[in-house]
Amino acid sequence: MQEEYVIQINLYITNVLSHEISNEDVILLYYKIGSYLVEKQLQSRELKILERELQTIYGIVIGFTVRNFISMIHFYQMYSNQNLEMLKHISWNEHLKILKEKDMKKRKQMLLSCTSSNNEKNYMLTELRILRQKILCNS
Repeated sequence: MQEEYVIQINLYITNVLSHEISNEDVILLYYKIGSYLVEKQLQSRELKILERELQTIYGIVIGFTVRNFISMIHFYQMYSNQNLEMLKHISWNEHLKILKEKDMKKRKQMLLSCTSSNNEKNYMLTELRILRQKILCNS
């Protein structure tokens, strides 16, 4: 039997994969997952189980790794009191760069200078689209 947190995170992912995926969807999904992980106070052991279970469900992990879950937690904690409207137009890769910056002043400058760039290849978005196609083909 799957743990409650595996079922819930899988539900979040399934809802996003049910339609064409945008950068906004990815950012909001990661924010939601980060919020849930913070709320449930999952530890490293549970995150490893979650990664393994998602790999079993989808056959591949595609960004749902312990490392990325930790980034989702930091993402949620950093932006939990902010308007998501601006954040959802910034790619996940850009958010990761911002999260790595230790200097809060530089972090704020990076955030303000980030814009949604159609030229930037968003790896996670591409991978999620591929996963969606695989699921649709198997249905």
